[in-house]
Amino acid sequence: MSIQFAVSRENNRNPFYREYQNDYCYGHFHSHIELYFITDGAMDITINGQTERLVKQQVGVSFSFDTHLYHTPEYSRSKVFIIPVRLLPEIEEITEKQRCEYPFIKDEPTVRKLEKLIDSYNRLDASELAKKGLLYLIMDVVLSAVSFRETEEFSTDLSRKILFYLQENFKEQISLYTLSRHLGYSYNYISHYFKNCFCINFNRYVNHLRLDYALRLLENRENSITYCAIESGFNSMRSFYRAFRAEYKMTPRQYLKEKKIE
Repeated sequence: MSIQFAVSRENNRNPFYREYQNDYCYGHFHSHIELYFITDGAMDITINGQTERLVKQQVGVSFSFDTHLYHTPEYSRSKVFIIPVRLLPEIEEITEKQRCEYPFIKDEPTVRKLEKLIDSYNRLDASELAKKGLLYLIMDVVLSAVSFRETEEFSTDLSRKILFYLQENFKEQISLYTLSRHLGYSYNYISHYFKNCFCINFNRYVNHLRLDYALRLLENRENSITYCAIESGFNSMRSFYRAFRAEYKMTPRQYLKEKKIE
C-alpha cells in the first residue's frame, strides 16, 4: 500500500469542503483534521490501520498525521470537510499529545449536528472571528464523540519538517542518520518518532516517494527503466526492482505493459 504526504493539502491554509460520488483515495496523511461523511451507499475507510465499512450518517475522523485511505466497494456518495489545525491552536495542542482510539462516529444525532454546523459554516457570510468560532464548535462536537489514549508527545511542527525535508530530498542518498543530523535530534529518537507518528518505517516511506516519482517518469516512453530508477534516487537497479516488486507485485516492464505505456 502506497502512503504519501499530501503536500498540496498541507499548503492549503483554508477549510476545504467537497462532495463526491464513488470516491477512493490512496493512503496519505497531512497535519489537517479531516471529517469524512457518508451520505449514501457505503465506503471502506481505514485510519491508522483500523478499517470500518461506513454507511449513511456515519463519519471517519482523521487527526493530524493520521494515515487514512478511502475505498468505495460498490456505490457511495460522500462529503469531506477539512480543517487546517493551525487555525485552531488549542485543538492542535490537545490532539498532538494523544492518539484517537476509535476514529469513527456512528451516532446519528451527533453526525446530524456536525452536518448542521458545517452547513452553517459554508453558508456564513461573516467575519473571520465568527467563522473560527464555528470551527471550534465543530471540533467540540468531534472531541466529545471520540476517545483518546495518551501517547508520546508528537509535534506537528517536527512532523512537517520531517515530511517536507523528505519530499525535497528523496532523490538524494538520504537516511535516518542524515535526517536526524539535519533536524538536530538523535538517530534513535527520530527512528522511533517516525515509525510511531506515521505508522510506517523510514526506508519504506522513502521508497514510496521514489517509486511514485519513477512511475511519473516512466509515463514518458522515451525514458528507459534504468534512467527512471537512478533519477528517482535508487542507488542500484537491484534495489529498484526489489522495491518495485514489493510494492506492485510485478516487474516494471509488466507494469508498463499492463498500463499500456510501452
